[in-house]
Amino acid sequence: MTSDPEQAMVRRMRRIDPQEIRDAAFPVVRRGWDPHQVRVFLHHVAGELERLHREVSIASGEVARVKAALNDWQAQNAGSASTPPDVWHAPPSAPPPGAQRSDADAGPWLPDPYR
Repeated sequence: MTSDPEQAMVRRMRRIDPQEIRDAAFPVVRRGWDPHQVRVFLHHVAGELERLHREVSIASGEVARVKAALNDWQAQNAGSASTPPDVWHAPPSAPPPGAQRSDADAGPWLPDPYR
């Protein structure tokens, strides 16, 4: 049989919210960790979790945008031998070794998977 704290942990086995980490409270016992240090660490973990949630949200939006662009391209080019659109735009960077680029080429330095 599980105790009440164990049952509470099982119920919380879902996506945890950063504020839940910040608001977490634990009983004070005679021996244990310094409550201030625990609180500082939990705030750090909560901040990191918020950052990761933002990054996942941004990545999910980018995936949806790319999927939509690919679906549009597929609908427009069904049965065609043309190449898909360049929906990912890399920041300008130095060309890879051996790459040749004309001044008229304004695209990113990405390998062409269709060559």
